[in-house]
Amino acid sequence: METVNPMLAQTGDEPFDNPDYIFDLKYNGMRMVGHKDGGSARLQGRSGLDYTAQFPELFGLGKNIKSQIASLDGEVVCLGADGLPDFNALQQRIGQTNPITVKALMARYPAIYQVFEVARVDEYDLTAGGGAKADQMQRREILEKILIPDDKVRLSPYVDGSGIELMEQVKAINDKAGRQVFDGVMAKTKSGLY
Repeated sequence: METVNPMLAQTGDEPFDNPDYIFDLKYNGMRMVGHKDGGSARLQGRSGLDYTAQFPELFGLGKNIKSQIASLDGEVVCLGADGLPDFNALQQRIGQTNPITVKALMARYPAIYQVFEVARVDEYDLTAGGGAKADQMQRREILEKILIPDDKVRLSPYVDGSGIELMEQVKAINDKAGRQVFDGVMAKTKSGLY
């Protein structure tokens, strides 16, 4: 399966409300494309490097995808002792290749895969450059049909039209935790291509 370059975000000024947008959480994690090709699955970082061995708890990603071939976009997030995303925990996991170290860190800082996009499914390339171009809402509908969420692979929720309220919730969570649990809010046009 070929590499998929994840669509990158651009920094905005302030949160806003707009019925032509959906808003979701900006996770404090590491961007990964999850590929499934038949019975195998792998995690690809933005650089194209394979990170699958560093997150063995996500080896079963393929069973969470109903299609035979797929490329999903999301973030790998490590959970801290409070059960919330913890970027410091993730930093301790990245780059570890010793299986004993990886296993110990996996027990201490479990990883989850928060999925928010689908770029390919079976023979269909859903990206702007593909033959089956699909807008944000069409891709979301496809993602909801092919993804089987569980405790390790999760479908990232979104809010329709209300970016300000979601940002207020993010600030409240960060304040209560005493650290930056979430980076902010992502605004996506409903008609936007990947």
